[in-house]
Amino acid sequence: MNSEIFSLSERLVSSSYVRQGLQARRGHEQLIRLLLQQGKCPEEGWSESTVELFLNELAVMDSNNFLGNCGVGEREGRVASGLVARRHYRLIHGIGRSGDIAAVQPKAAGSSLLNKITNSVVLDVLRFTGTLCYSLTMISVSLMHYRIEMMWSCAGRASASPSLDVLITLLTLGANGYKKLLAERKELYGHLAQELSALAERHGERLLHTPHNPISLAMSLNRLQTHSTAAVTQLGSMLFTRQVSGARVVPLGVEQTVSGHAFRGFMSHADAYPCPYLNAASAIGITRDDITLCIKRLDKCLKSLSKEASAEKSESGSPAEDVEPLVISIRGSCLID
Repeated sequence: MNSEIFSLSERLVSSSYVRQGLQARRGHEQLIRLLLQQGKCPEEGWSESTVELFLNELAVMDSNNFLGNCGVGEREGRVASGLVARRHYRLIHGIGRSGDIAAVQPKAAGSSLLNKITNSVVLDVLRFTGTLCYSLTMISVSLMHYRIEMMWSCAGRASASPSLDVLITLLTLGANGYKKLLAERKELYGHLAQELSALAERHGERLLHTPHNPISLAMSLNRLQTHSTAAVTQLGSMLFTRQVSGARVVPLGVEQTVSGHAFRGFMSHADAYPCPYLNAASAIGITRDDITLCIKRLDKCLKSLSKEASAEKSESGSPAEDVEPLVISIRGSCLID
């Protein structure tokens, strides 16, 4: 609604009420104006109403949303389901042109603007956070989804969905909200390391030394390996069925052939790592409750497997072997789940 429409509204509703509405509208518009002027992630996150207003304004700039539009081309942003249209805020047309998916699409000014401003905001986030693993991971994931979306798009078009998701997230968080998540993640990394180290010690294992990895941690599974390789892989299954997701168990000597190429030490960061291990990560969004529940359930699983192994040893008449844990140093590893 522009000022003329607000003036016309005063014929129907008290002018004082209309002015209040106009001031509220201008508050949203000021945030959008600053975003377009500066191309930076806002310091404070936007409300959902501001984000939706911005997206709706962008959507009406695409030709598939023009009133009275007559599209006779092959790629006109048509959708059969209104649910799909609403899911994407009617930004359906896509971005790019034949030969250059980054080019501005004449029939989709709104989607093209969305893509340009998203790239600018992401670069700003990388600037104030530094090119650390977690920022690069976020961008890598976005690009991965971007490529997948492109495969399903018509020739000469790319989906604007990845840009839409990233922009909504960053505008909602704001720079301060994103920095807060990074600080919380760093703090919880220390907490996870402390809890995992204590758990490992109770079970005769140790937290692996990974000084160059600020996100992922790993604990050895040497004692479990002495029982059987099956026990190591069983631990991963047990954790998953107990709703512990993301904890990755890496057994010894796994080989996997992919498209004719054999990979030794599959799932591990090295061809022949000296011990099996369990990997857990303190990624953005993890909570203290996540860590508490994970450690509690992991402890129960290790106790259960140890008890089963002891029972099997007793039945076979051979005592369980007591093996000293290895001291492992991982230099420059990435161990990212």
